[in-house]
Amino acid sequence: MKLGKLEIVLIAAVALVLLVNVALLFNVGSFNLLPPAANNDQNTGNPAAETPKLRLLYVVNSDCVDCTPLAGFKSELEAQGFSVTEERSIEFDSSEGLGVVDDFDLNRVPSILLFANQAATDQLSEAIAPVRRLDMGDYVFVVGNVPPVFFDLQENRERGIVDVTVVFDLNCSECRQVPSEEQMAQSGFKLGQYRTLASSSLEGQAVAADYKLQRLPSIIFSRDVELYSEFFAGISNYGSKESDGNFVFRQFPPVYLDLNSGKKVGIVHAIFLGMNACASCYDVNLHTGLLSQVFGLEVATRTYVDVASAEGKKLLADYNVFLVPTILLSGDTNAYPGLLAAWSDFGTVASDGRFVFRNLSAIGSDFNFFDLNSNQMVAGIDAEGSS
Repeated sequence: MKLGKLEIVLIAAVALVLLVNVALLFNVGSFNLLPPAANNDQNTGNPAAETPKLRLLYVVNSDCVDCTPLAGFKSELEAQGFSVTEERSIEFDSSEGLGVVDDFDLNRVPSILLFANQAATDQLSEAIAPVRRLDMGDYVFVVGNVPPVFFDLQENRERGIVDVTVVFDLNCSECRQVPSEEQMAQSGFKLGQYRTLASSSLEGQAVAADYKLQRLPSIIFSRDVELYSEFFAGISNYGSKESDGNFVFRQFPPVYLDLNSGKKVGIVHAIFLGMNACASCYDVNLHTGLLSQVFGLEVATRTYVDVASAEGKKLLADYNVFLVPTILLSGDTNAYPGLLAAWSDFGTVASDGRFVFRNLSAIGSDFNFFDLNSNQMVAGIDAEGSS
């Protein structure tokens, strides 16, 4: 089953993917740690330019196996034109580590301290301010907000592992499929426990009651999902943060089961009105993918009707259709706000509520249609039929 737009938000097929890797370490929070290498005087051919030199100190917790790895940080710096003269790691709870944590007020590990000469400072300070200058002349920069997973020194625990609970209805075969465990694991956060609960089970009933779920499926993310700012921004308007810190994704896209009414919301039926005698006409089944990808529409039933049949002739007359192939939609179309908002660009809504696709040029000029009024073939870019 194809995924709709809101599901794509959930599984991060769009721009919500947070990659926990070295590249992200250079784009921490709202600033870029490294300015463009083109601004580096070392790359201008000026032989008198001082080499930007760095010493790196990693403050880590080696027991945190899920913590963001720092391997490759040095090579990335060197690729930007910095000369890394020293690289070492210390445990946060060692005597030296405790001193560094206290001295620089670190609240999470891993954290990175960069000791920079003047040339490196000139480049780094374009993006981040140094915290101090040492007696020996070097400036110290602190990258203390490395993305999750990290070890929180105040809470004394790992942060950034997200548990996911899906509550669904076993009897709703029409309901939209939820992202699988594999898809969730690729959503841009560190997945912990993934579990699915049937709403009829004792545990499912308890979760649905505790969170006052109104529709199924619903998805509960544990509190640390907020640490993944880009992903969380994509889902925050579709649910609620609960008193236990968890986030409930409540507005799962149709088709879903409304627990108040007991009805399945978003079931839509499609009639594909085609012309068997037109071998060169475009394949009307193309609309199935378009409806899913553009509007997130789940079509429950698909019926093909030939314009030469009695039913086809009646549809042509009832809806004043003269350009074919086309599609007619009925059912719970009101459950799809995107469809309602954009349909005027694609067609009309008949008096009985049926959506009639008329602007055939909307799908492009590479598709052929048949004009029943002129009894001739037309290209999609010229095809406009409305009533």
